[in-house]
Amino acid sequence: MADLSIEATPVTHGIPAVAYRFTSEGKSVVLSGDTAPCDNIVAISREADLLVIECSFPEQTGPKPGHLIPSQVGAIASEAKAKRVVLVHLFPTCKGKEESMIADVRRFYGGPVEVGNDMQSILVA
Repeated sequence: MADLSIEATPVTHGIPAVAYRFTSEGKSVVLSGDTAPCDNIVAISREADLLVIECSFPEQTGPKPGHLIPSQVGAIASEAKAKRVVLVHLFPTCKGKEESMIADVRRFYGGPVEVGNDMQSILVA
């Protein structure tokens, strides 16, 4: 991985938080960390091959400071033109609502969306 580059940018959260972009061999993966919607998360996610993004609450809960709900994730992914989205950092209130969360993301974003799992490996090809 001689060509690996790592970028970081601050994102909006109650305490300092960052998003990271890893790029290698022409492919990019973005990890959001906790964030509310902000210009920096859109900018660092621009045309990412994979956007791994926190989605702490289901849509019905409504926005919470420093965290995202599915419609916000969909808007970010759409604006950034991310190629694939994986939702992570789901709080316990999301249990059993994963399919509706994916549907709420898809209201704003047309690409592939899934809920991530602990220890999951994802090939970015």
